[in-house]
Amino acid sequence: MVCDGLQDRLITLTVNGRSMSPLLKYGDRIDIEPTEPEELEPGDIVTLTVAGTFLTHRFRQMTTDPSASCLLQTRGDHQRQDDPPIPCDQLVGRVVRRHRSRLQFNQGIGLRLNRALYRLYKNLYHFEALYKKEPGQLHIPMPVRIAHHIVYYCAACIIGVVSIIALWLQE
Repeated sequence: MVCDGLQDRLITLTVNGRSMSPLLKYGDRIDIEPTEPEELEPGDIVTLTVAGTFLTHRFRQMTTDPSASCLLQTRGDHQRQDDPPIPCDQLVGRVVRRHRSRLQFNQGIGLRLNRALYRLYKNLYHFEALYKKEPGQLHIPMPVRIAHHIVYYCAACIIGVVSIIALWLQE
């Protein structure tokens, strides 16, 4: 693991991209809990180091390459294809909290929301895969693109409502 020296310590980072929008927006602060790859579940939001920078995306699955090296498959919620496989030793940890609304992803309503969003995006990924002409290339007809945007904006609305409810319940 990248942060072996940070066992049991939360790491706080600021999001500086839009690949996990609408759940994580540019400028959000997130807490990352050091985690072993074996502890990850599909749908967890993870932070990894890639080319000297941090990457925060949704974990999809763990695989191995021909040399039996552990690899993580991830994808941003706002991305149209999976990231290239990332070695497990690049894992920093799992995102457990977003500071914008005090929504926690590792328990309660935040955990249920995160799992529901993963199921929603997972179904969308399968739907998009039907239109792949060759690996890494998508040809998506307009109705499918519209469906993708509807799912995205519905997810944004749901996240907003759940965040407000979570805030209200914590006060």
